[in-house]
Amino acid sequence: MRKDVRKIAIGGVCVLTGVVLIFGIKKGITVLKTEKTETKKGVEVIRKLEQADISQIEGKILELERSEMEANPELYSQSMKARFSNALVLGDSITEGFVEYDFLRESSVIAELGMKVTDVTEKLDTIRTLNPQTVFLSYGMNDIAVTGGDAKVFKENYKEVLEDIREILPGAAIYINSIFPVQQMKIDESPVYGSLDTFNQTLRELAEEEGVTFIDNTEIVKEEYYEPDGVHMTSEIYPLWLVNMAEVAGL
Repeated sequence: MRKDVRKIAIGGVCVLTGVVLIFGIKKGITVLKTEKTETKKGVEVIRKLEQADISQIEGKILELERSEMEANPELYSQSMKARFSNALVLGDSITEGFVEYDFLRESSVIAELGMKVTDVTEKLDTIRTLNPQTVFLSYGMNDIAVTGGDAKVFKENYKEVLEDIREILPGAAIYINSIFPVQQMKIDESPVYGSLDTFNQTLRELAEEEGVTFIDNTEIVKEEYYEPDGVHMTSEIYPLWLVNMAEVAGL
């Protein structure tokens, strides 16, 4: 990305220099001085871009994406459907929201209420038929309860699913989404969800060990995005989640 930004900046300086030279023919020495000044500014821009932290640049892109979403949500939704046309998002009832709120096409999502990572094995034929180039996995919320908070069992189950997907989609890029945090009321109701942070750390470690990419969605969560149950999310979070996945995967 830094190389692309540098090319854009250099191109801008070249165009600026050309314009200044044209006016210089007409206006003489005064404009030639302006040329030197503007060229100097262009060089300064290049240097700043070279020194910029790549994460800051990516942050600016995220801000632009979100502004686009807020300005024209319908157009934004169509854009995301196109960007995810060769991708598949696998998950549970939280992931179902992508289709329920019409952010993604049904062909880009396989998700069901109560679905666990082990249930992916039942969907392998469908996944093979869809043949996506990019796969996003989003499991863990139901697995926490089913495993009784045992992160080791969860890790082994997840690892087996990664192997299954690689076998049927050897060329696909795979991404693991973090598990969304739950509100304290849910932890008070079911203390097993207190192990959620451990599960996310386990996913991060698994991704590193298996050579896939972990996507941390924690920072996009706000208290006002929660449904009354303290687990599921309102429609507001889904565009932000899509932006996060798209940027990490380069869609």
